[in-house]
Amino acid sequence: MFKEPGRPKSFNPKGEEAILQQLLALAPRQIEATGEGPLLLRLRGLELRLHCPGETGVERALQALNCLRGELPLLVTRQCYTRSNYPGEPLASKIYHLVVIGDLEQAESLMESAGAVTGIIHAKLEKCPSKPAACQDIVGERLELARRAGLPHSLETPVVIPDWCSRPGIGHGDLHLYQFIASSDRLEITDFSGEPDTRTHTPQCYDIATVARSLDYIASIIELTTGERCNCTRDLFRAFLEGYMDVRDPPPAECLEACCIARAYYEYYYEKTRSTGLEWIPERALKRVSTSSCVWGTG
Repeated sequence: MFKEPGRPKSFNPKGEEAILQQLLALAPRQIEATGEGPLLLRLRGLELRLHCPGETGVERALQALNCLRGELPLLVTRQCYTRSNYPGEPLASKIYHLVVIGDLEQAESLMESAGAVTGIIHAKLEKCPSKPAACQDIVGERLELARRAGLPHSLETPVVIPDWCSRPGIGHGDLHLYQFIASSDRLEITDFSGEPDTRTHTPQCYDIATVARSLDYIASIIELTTGERCNCTRDLFRAFLEGYMDVRDPPPAECLEACCIARAYYEYYYEKTRSTGLEWIPERALKRVSTSSCVWGTG
């Protein structure tokens, strides 16, 4: 049930007051604001979460929300996001578990559903008046971030993208498999504010590349923890594309590969600057490019 709009007693961090006012303008009678933690915008089947958002992330998220709001009812709330108080499980965790136990049929079914949900969201976001940056600019921005984090020159890959690769419609911007929350009867997509430390709207092709790269992360972690090579990422990605193609045409292969390289650059920057110790995953992916192997999966 939606509650009548109420205003929380305090806002933290600075800037949430202005954000809430923008949201109230979008849906003045469908707002709930309670609890502690990051600002959370929930739509039926979708979710937008702003973790200590900067101005760029807020702008991107609000534009996506404004485009989607005519289709779905809206709830806005402030609450902590932890696995213990939020129903559902990140799709990345479910896929990891299913692959480890050998239930590839269920894993592929979930990936196909994720593809269909992504296609539906992309179709709606195509109405957004904002335009995505060109694929070439996306690659350039993320390569510069990776260089600042110390990317070896040997891992830089020349990318040439035909002009016809451009398509209308902004994307989610950071659509890894932890952004999908799977419950018993639905998938939700979270956090439309884009990648931290980036400035531009990404094309929808970048979302598909990000899902592909997320599968490579899962495969790499399985290999690290079990000592066994994961050879199913191509099949899982194919299932995602099949679900997507039930709703939308697939992106051009040239654009998808360029976006996978761009995402790997961003991953390197993110892992290095956050000191996660996982920069070896995008490093390995970029090395595969130099041997004419697929950048988005290991098997």
